[in-house]
Amino acid sequence: MVRRRNPNEEPALNKNIFRDSMLRLLNQRVYSDDPPLKIDEKMVAYIPYLHSTQEAANLIRHIEENIQLNEMKADASRRAANLNYLKKANRAKRCGHVKVNGQSCGSPALRCQQYCRFHAQAHGASIDLPFIEDQQSLQLAYMKVAQQVASNKIDPAQARVLLQVLDKAGRGLPKSASMIEKRFPGI
Repeated sequence: MVRRRNPNEEPALNKNIFRDSMLRLLNQRVYSDDPPLKIDEKMVAYIPYLHSTQEAANLIRHIEENIQLNEMKADASRRAANLNYLKKANRAKRCGHVKVNGQSCGSPALRCQQYCRFHAQAHGASIDLPFIEDQQSLQLAYMKVAQQVASNKIDPAQARVLLQVLDKAGRGLPKSASMIEKRFPGI
């Protein structure tokens, strides 16, 4: 039989909430504002003459605090350097290429150039073709090749090679719905 809870009754507390919160507090790392005791050669040389486990435990604690401080200093130094690199990267000029969908590339431009490495190579080509990024840009490239053949900017043999390259590039693109399928779903 299932016992129904009275709406005026307080919800049952999890008996382990106190234990869990105490464990969370105990497991938190505790940092000290005080510098750790400096460990010198005299203290290390005195290790064989320690008289109690408490003395040894204190020495170990001080050594651990020194190790932790040195590790944290090194970590802070690495993080500060990474922050400087990130700030420098964010100030870098961005690639000027605009994709067919209207978005800009966003990659850092090469030094003293307008485009990133990839788009600089593509824009440097003597034949004016769009970047093949999707089915729409592939169709645009086919039209550009046809226009350039028609205007005698490239010869038919060169166009044949370009069409073969475009065909292979198009095979790796994801298939998207055609304009007819988008306008009339279910056809």
